[in-house]
Amino acid sequence: MVPALDVLAVNKRVPDGVLFGAVRYSGGKWRKVFSTG
Repeated sequence: MVPALDVLAVNKRVPDGVLFGAVRYSGGKWRKVFSTG
């Protein structure tokens, strides 16, 4: 899993749409959900 700090750093570099497309916040935990599997 990707550290929350890295996720926040990436959030500043990529559009929110891309961020949520790759990482979805669920159950109070960061969960990666890639459409490519």
